[in-house]
Amino acid sequence: MEKYIQLAKKLKMEHAVIITPDQIAFDVRALLKCRWGCEDYFSENNRRCHTRGTTYEERVEMVKRYSSILLMHSHDVQQLSVAVLEIERDLNIAVNYFKEAIALDSDFALAYTYLARSYLNIYWFHFDPSPYPLLQSKVAIDAAFRIDPELPEAYIALAEYYYHGFLDYSNALVQLEAASEYMPDHPDCSFYKACVYRRMNDWEKAIIDFLDAYQGDPGSIWYLGDLVGTYLSMGEYQKALDFLDKLLLNFPEDATGYRLRIHTYLLRDGNVLKAREVLKDAANLNISEIKIMSSHNFFPLLDL
Repeated sequence: MEKYIQLAKKLKMEHAVIITPDQIAFDVRALLKCRWGCEDYFSENNRRCHTRGTTYEERVEMVKRYSSILLMHSHDVQQLSVAVLEIERDLNIAVNYFKEAIALDSDFALAYTYLARSYLNIYWFHFDPSPYPLLQSKVAIDAAFRIDPELPEAYIALAEYYYHGFLDYSNALVQLEAASEYMPDHPDCSFYKACVYRRMNDWEKAIIDFLDAYQGDPGSIWYLGDLVGTYLSMGEYQKALDFLDKLLLNFPEDATGYRLRIHTYLLRDGNVLKAREVLKDAANLNISEIKIMSSHNFFPLLDL
């Protein structure tokens, strides 16, 4: 946790971190951004910042406003750290499973693509920020292309390699367009295009592709969660709430919807009472505050 606090300060996000003798209050979303190294979202050089139509100063005030609800004692912070470690564990388990699949069938091109994407998530979420996961992902991607040069998932994995590995948005889009030629209705293509466009500050295109991804697979919590998160970041709070109703209806026991609804109420009008009601609703389903604050659309990440 300390290194994230230091990184927040380095990125001039001190307002997201408040330290007192017995508790730490922090804006989880901001710290996770810092953890991902997304300096472009919070740079003062980008005066319109991450939330469309919001100045940097206004964004700071919003963060201050809704940070106040997220008060956790030190033992709760430790539990949050455990939750993050569980995600790292699951990614490493996935890597091992895909390696086992490839060992059983060396021509299993699809397994190579998912092995690559598992490595890329390990790199993207800073579980291992060394060059090793990137190198291993590229080896797996190259193997997939050797086996099946027309495999859409191989192009998607290569797009993710450019995007998550190098923030090379142009090449990522080229690979996603190539994937679309082989499978025009692949929801992952639309999803990653949306993520890239959002990174490029092209919010309208991002929404179009997030909607395409969601319509292609309405049962995906990742697509729906990212769509909601994008509306939230755009300040389209009512649209966010409309899709949140669908998310909570389909996934009532997942913490993601509760976390996003809390963010929506706090960002829209600072309604702490409604935010606390959401926490109570979650508690009635045995969903803890720790799960809500550690939940994130990690696969592939609410990449906000």
